[in-house]
Amino acid sequence: MYFRILGQTDLVRVRVTGVRTVYDKYKDIIESKGVKAHFQLDENCLLIIDRVRVVCKVEFRIKNRVFFL
Repeated sequence: MYFRILGQTDLVRVRVTGVRTVYDKYKDIIESKGVKAHFQLDENCLLIIDRVRVVCKVEFRIKNRVFFL
C-alpha cells in the first residue's frame, strides 16, 4: 500500500560529476578500477548518497623498481 504512494522505489541510476576530469588529469599514472558510491539511511529512512570515490591503482617507479598504491 505505501509503495503505491511513493511511486517507483528502485534505485537504478545516480549521476556523478567530476569523475571524467579527475580521470583525464591522472590517466597517465593510474589504472581505473571503477567508481564506488556510498549510501546511508537518514533519520527519516530516506536513502541519501554519502560519498563517491574514484578507485584506481597508481603505479610509480623509484630507481627502476615499480610500486603500486
